[in-house]
Amino acid sequence: MLYPKGAFVRFLNRQGLLLKDFKSYVEEVSQKIKAHADQLANEARQPIRYLESSMTAKKGKAKRR
Repeated sequence: MLYPKGAFVRFLNRQGLLLKDFKSYVEEVSQKIKAHADQLANEARQPIRYLESSMTAKKGKAKRR
């Protein structure tokens, strides 16, 4: 398991979320993170590169920058 038993429910409670609203919450937070990453990349004059996977298909090793 990713979290200890009951941790997800505690997280939702602390965020003031109902389980039925979790999807929209995650979508909103994801967009904020993406916008911030885009801003940082623009400020550093670096391109954003999309990686389809964190592992290489041929060797199964983690990709490095």
